[in-house]
Amino acid sequence: MNSGFRPCRLEVIATGCASNGKRSCFLKPAYRTSATVTADAPTRHAATLRVPANHPALTGHFPGNPIVPGVVILDAVICAAEAWLGGGFHVRGLSHAKFLAPLKPDEAARIEFAFRGPLLEFAVYRGLATIAKGTLSSTRDTAS
Repeated sequence: MNSGFRPCRLEVIATGCASNGKRSCFLKPAYRTSATVTADAPTRHAATLRVPANHPALTGHFPGNPIVPGVVILDAVICAAEAWLGGGFHVRGLSHAKFLAPLKPDEAARIEFAFRGPLLEFAVYRGLATIAKGTLSSTRDTAS
């Protein structure tokens, strides 16, 4: 069964400001092995995230003990979802989000997605520890 999904490999790396045409996005996709989405499993996906120590959002957050701001993590989640699902995917809102542990600059994190009906659930992990989790409400254009 071909649902139009192609295998997708993506690593998301936080960099400077880059525009995705719709809003400011701090992420630049780098195509390196992270996870594969196949036509048989189009409802789950994973991407990796690493925010460099020189990221502009880290200035002052917090001097001597920097942590990645939650908004940068959420931006990474949205950008990774858009990269996975393409231009027909639109985030309509953040149903909920919970931050459970800090992410330090240059630490590798894994973003996992799963569709639950019209909602896109996400979780961000550093190793086995959950950093953040939540749910995005979204729409997908049927023509895309």
